[in-house]
Amino acid sequence: MATVVKKVISDLRITDINAELERRKLDKIGTKTVLAERLKKALVEEGKDPNTFQFDVLLDGNEDEFLGNDGTAGIDKRVSSVNGKAVGANTAQGRVRSGI
Repeated sequence: MATVVKKVISDLRITDINAELERRKLDKIGTKTVLAERLKKALVEEGKDPNTFQFDVLLDGNEDEFLGNDGTAGIDKRVSSVNGKAVGANTAQGRVRSGI
């Protein structure tokens, strides 16, 4: 079952950014940084604060995140190990990714 969560622009995946750009009929070519800047500019033109605006993002079950009891994105505390060492911890994002 897919679930919708709120995310700020810095937490969006490139596919989420592309979907927002497509919805606004903007160019979707470039690096994630370029695309995010393009989306920020569009938000400003819409009169929204790009640093605080929250996007509705559909989690499709293949996410590295889980939902907390309050329905917002929580922190996934799973850690993978390679040769006995933890790998993939992304503490700045509060997410753990394996195989990175």
